[in-house]
Amino acid sequence: MTMPFETLEDLIRALEQHPEWREPLLRALGLDRLRDLPDQIAAMREENERRFARIEAVLAQLVDIVHKILDVAQETLEIQRGTLEMVRQLTQDMQQMSARQEQFEARQFQFEQLLQRMIERQEQSEARQLQFEQLLQRMAERQEQFEAHQLQFEQLLQRMAERQEQFEAHQLQFEQLLQRMTERQEQFEARQLQFEQLLQRMTERQEQFEQQMRQFAEQMLQLSQRTAHLEEKYDRLAGEVSSLKGIVLELKYRERAASFFGRYLRKVQLASIDDLIETLEAVKPLSEEELDELLRADAIFTAVRATTREPLYLVLEVSYVVDRGDVGRAIQRARVLQERGLKAVPAVGGEQATEGAKAAAERGEVLLALDGVIRGAAILDRSH
Repeated sequence: MTMPFETLEDLIRALEQHPEWREPLLRALGLDRLRDLPDQIAAMREENERRFARIEAVLAQLVDIVHKILDVAQETLEIQRGTLEMVRQLTQDMQQMSARQEQFEARQFQFEQLLQRMIERQEQSEARQLQFEQLLQRMAERQEQFEAHQLQFEQLLQRMAERQEQFEAHQLQFEQLLQRMTERQEQFEARQLQFEQLLQRMTERQEQFEQQMRQFAEQMLQLSQRTAHLEEKYDRLAGEVSSLKGIVLELKYRERAASFFGRYLRKVQLASIDDLIETLEAVKPLSEEELDELLRADAIFTAVRATTREPLYLVLEVSYVVDRGDVGRAIQRARVLQERGLKAVPAVGGEQATEGAKAAAERGEVLLALDGVIRGAAILDRSH
């Protein structure tokens, strides 16, 4: 059965009367996959949420690792401070031992000098004893001299006894100093052993810290690679969703143009591009650039003014976010019709608009439709 459809409204009414035609029509137009689009988008959103949750978990683990690394670094710093204090104490002990060693060497030198003098005195005593034996024969004559020499000898012996006592006291001091030096040597060796053990622990901690830093670097590299992979997928998904939004929005304006522009225009119908090209060619041949501009237009409608019933063409560009580029393309494509004596109104439609696009509508350069709200209607009053 063949049914003539002269307008889009006739087709819409036929679909309302015969709902069973909708499915075959969608398949014929290749739009049957749009029904599953919301479910697919929801599934992709859930997948992205799960991935971001995993990323947050990995970041939390990384924060824990950084805290542990900071704790190890703090403990290492405290160990280093203790080691420096021990080294400082050992240095002071060595300086004290060096000073005492110098004192001991000075006293030993004094003892050697005293011993040398005692030897010299002993030699003098032997010489005098020899003289005394030689002078025995003259004892009678030199009795007084002998008594005087005897007194001197006794005094010398007294001084030698005193020097002997001093020597023994110095010897006792030397033995005590040697004992202290031995004890200090043992203490130094014990501290040196402690220092070596501490140094060994510091080395082990350093190796553990370097191992943790290598693991942290590997985890950061893996996270960076995963993040880059997710960003690529997200960019592709955003591009696909943006393209789908543009297709749906263009179909929406094609089907509901009469509703969107009905306040100012009547009998809004989608123009046949072939008929339009023939009409324009009859007035003036189209260049390759002009023909390409018309063929790339999102939609061209025929309509009449609601107030004056003046016929006109509505050259429409559709974008989810209308910007100055969309405005420029609508104006350029409408100018192709205007140059051949047709009244053509450039129009743009979308869900959002940039400030530049809104300003162009306020200046009357273009007719702007945003979610059923029309701006720039003053352009309809211009003559083209």
